[in-house]
Order: sequence, then structure tokens, then C-alpha cells
Amino acid sequence: MRRLSNHIGTTVFASIGVALLVLIGLDAVGEIIDQSGRLGRNYHFSDALIYVGTLLPSRLYEFMPFGCLIGCLIGLGILQGNSEVVVMRAAGVSPCKWLALCSNQCLCLLFWLWLLASIFPLSGSVGRGAPRILTKRGDCSGFYFRFLEP
Repeated sequence: MRRLSNHIGTTVFASIGVALLVLIGLDAVGEIIDQSGRLGRNYHFSDALIYVGTLLPSRLYEFMPFGCLIGCLIGLGILQGNSEVVVMRAAGVSPCKWLALCSNQCLCLLFWLWLLASIFPLSGSVGRGAPRILTKRGDCSGFYFRFLEP
């Protein structure tokens, strides 16, 4: 049973990772496109990349439940496509047992994400009056926050 739980766990965990990578990647590309409309004399493309990079932890926190759901479905689909679910059923493992093994991965990931989010505050809140990181150009260098109205 230990090998089975490891096999299901690695398949589901890898599927969750790929699903999160796709979701966050698409969101980051969309945010870069959105920020490209604001490029100007004092706001360059590198500044937009820095801003999008600061949003990634909060986007991970937002997309984790969806990534777990999509990743579990993809992982179970992979197992079904390879007829491994049929072999598990023939071996006497109930569907409730392998679904519990699958959901353990999701609950573990969500717990660790909740723990990290409670210890380290998430930056990059998006909404009205959200801080945008801009780089000063000219004689001074560094970061400052400016509140942009929509």
C-alpha cells in the first residue's frame, strides 16, 4: 500500500505542479500585457516585470485551490489512461481509498501554503488603490510606492 500511495502521490503532485505553472504563467503573461499599456517615460518594461514578479506569490495563493482541483483531475486521468485505476480496483483497493490518497496531496499542499501565507505576508494586493512598484529614473535609484487610481 505504501508503494501505491507514493505512486498516486507523485502523479498527482506532478500534475498539480504543471497545472499551477500553466495557470500562473497565463496570468503573468496577461498581467505583463496589461502593464505594457502603462509604459511610459518613468515606467519601463523592466519595471513591469518587477511588478509582475512581486505579484506571483499572491497569485499562487489565489490559484492554489483551482490548481489542486485541475491537477487531481489530470493526475487521475493519467492513471486511468494507463489503466492503473483498473489494476488498483482488481487488487482490491476501493475508489474511496485512492481518492483519499489523492486528496491527501491537495490538503497537504493547501496546509503548507496557508502556513507560509500566515508567516510571511503576501504582497501585491490587486484592487483599487493598489501599490504599484515604480523605479525612479534620473539621479536617484531605488523603489517607491505610488497609489494609482483606476
